[in-house]
Amino acid sequence: MTRKNDWCASAMPGIRDRCIRDNDKQANLMEPRVQKILANTMYPEADKRKYEDYARGVIEEWRSEAEGLKEASLYWVSDDMAQLALEASRTMPLFQPHLDLPSDFGLMCFEKPLPPVEAADTRSPQAPKLRDNNGAIISKVPVDAVLWDRVGDKLDIRVKTKSNRLRLHIAPGFVPLFHECTGADVPFENIDLTTIEECTWLNNRAHFLALMGAIWHLMALPSVSVVREIDSRNGKPVASSSTAKGRSVALINMKPPRQVKTETQSGKRSWKLEHRVYVSGHWRRVAHGKDRALRRQRFVEPYVKGPEGAPLKKRERVNGLFAVEGVGG
Repeated sequence: MTRKNDWCASAMPGIRDRCIRDNDKQANLMEPRVQKILANTMYPEADKRKYEDYARGVIEEWRSEAEGLKEASLYWVSDDMAQLALEASRTMPLFQPHLDLPSDFGLMCFEKPLPPVEAADTRSPQAPKLRDNNGAIISKVPVDAVLWDRVGDKLDIRVKTKSNRLRLHIAPGFVPLFHECTGADVPFENIDLTTIEECTWLNNRAHFLALMGAIWHLMALPSVSVVREIDSRNGKPVASSSTAKGRSVALINMKPPRQVKTETQSGKRSWKLEHRVYVSGHWRRVAHGKDRALRRQRFVEPYVKGPEGAPLKKRERVNGLFAVEGVGG
């Protein structure tokens, strides 16, 4: 008997449903704890009210997230697409959610974990440190999923890691699927990633904000990615009029690099490539809007340049380290 894969594109509705149940259960578990602490005469009243405010806020966030997940758009990102987005994010100049966000509320899971990010309790900086299953304190955790919610002119991004990597003490026998390791509350507008300190909770995690912006941007480029909506029950494409829309998942895959020919044209070029080379992806500012007066960034996907059928030449990369004038010595 083959074991069912619970981490794949077709499992996304089940992942979403479990997140809803986990959030509701955590909210229900915290309610009696709040009442118990408020009834304890050993705690100063000021401390009890401070804890109550914090706990009520957490409970409201859990319930609000659970409610939003019921209508969330679901996305599954293949590993090759995630790797391309990581490459693009390293040089991404602007975060542009108002242009690239695919839906107002979404849950996105990654085929393979993304590189670790700094872990921080997004609701309480005074929360206990995270520990792995061996009890060791950890500061970074891999990323398995991201949840976002647009509320007016703000975008709330929550970063999740699988809880089975961590030693959590929530309730006997209860381990939620995800633990929220960090997050960001950012304006729904252009953000210069060099001034990221303006964003609540994100601090030095600008690279992750750039990654999400790159993923959303690449999803919309037909030359880079293939986004197919599939029925989670059978993996077949979902038609726009299908009754399976509530169980559908957007499956995001990367297209193979395109081939760009460079044949010599008489009178126009005096040279031609004798081999093929791989051109890395890069960002370019392009005109758009009325009279093409506005500018927006667009990612130019990686491609292979050179005569069709010619050998592919690999380039050696050399990293240079130079002294800066006036610094040191």
